[in-house]
Amino acid sequence: MQQLQMLRAMDCDEYQGFLFSRPIDAAAVAQMFVPNRAAQV
Repeated sequence: MQQLQMLRAMDCDEYQGFLFSRPIDAAAVAQMFVPNRAAQV
């Protein structure tokens, strides 16, 4: 997590890739945007 600490120290509040999630398929990404998805997790 050294990279994440460096980004936070530089006031970066957006990032992508393995810092956020392992690769997932398009159907899984679409499910992230279904209403009330957070309630199902």
